[in-house]
Amino acid sequence: MIFLVGRNPSMAIPFGSDASRITAVTNAIQYVIDKAFPFAVNYGYAEYPSRTGCTGSNSCCVSTDGWLRPSNLTSQSERMVSCDGPPSSCLVANDGRPVAQALGRIPQWLSSATNPRYAILFADGSPGCSGENSGDACTQAIAAITSLRQPPTGIKPVVVVVALGDDASKNTCLKMMAQEGGYFDMPPPVQAGDGKTLNTVLTQIVAKAALDYCTINLTSAPDPGSTLHIKVWGIEIDRDTSTRDPSQKDGWDFNAAGSSRIQVYGEACELLQSAPRSEIRISSCPSQGSP
Repeated sequence: MIFLVGRNPSMAIPFGSDASRITAVTNAIQYVIDKAFPFAVNYGYAEYPSRTGCTGSNSCCVSTDGWLRPSNLTSQSERMVSCDGPPSSCLVANDGRPVAQALGRIPQWLSSATNPRYAILFADGSPGCSGENSGDACTQAIAAITSLRQPPTGIKPVVVVVALGDDASKNTCLKMMAQEGGYFDMPPPVQAGDGKTLNTVLTQIVAKAALDYCTINLTSAPDPGSTLHIKVWGIEIDRDTSTRDPSQKDGWDFNAAGSSRIQVYGEACELLQSAPRSEIRISSCPSQGSP
């Protein structure tokens, strides 16, 4: 999951009880990185426009830096994500939003593995840079999402647009981008009017991404009546929650019938998400009468 964060002057506008939009965004990102599924989701970060400046005549470019999961974040990169001083000190003077360019860099940051990929775009206004036609900028941003979600990239991430403020939530371009992004659990775009709401919706999005961590490839297909004994950091999941549950609420079920790929649900999934994959041990007890 990669967060794409706007650093425009408008991000200094107060946001509910938070000092600013940028403060609310960075606080929400740090919250999910530190406390929401730290092992189940790999996090990345990028921003637009670049705070380190652009080359040549281009005055609206994207940051070339990116950061990975929390365990790989350095103290320096954590400061880049955060905003320790007044909001204005963490923003750029550039009103441009090179959204299409930011989306175009995603293939460099996300691999083409088959598990789900998410790009979370935080925006408080329309895409586009100084001197650029707003309609063209919108078309390019939508095209960038379309390109990601179709071959030949092979990545096909879900692109979630998080609109900051009332104007952004009503923005026609952001709505079209959100519809193209493939995330429909909430009315597009995802709306946030204060930091508390932003924390809630971001946690919900991360929780959905973390479900993939509960998909397990076993060396052989378990018997449908098997009880799976799953240990996480030495804690054994209760037998009642590791039996097969076709209702997919609490236990396990075949991800594809008859295969060795299973999905774990409920308490078992929550425990799996709380541990690094290397610390998970699974054994099975076949149903009575099975060989």
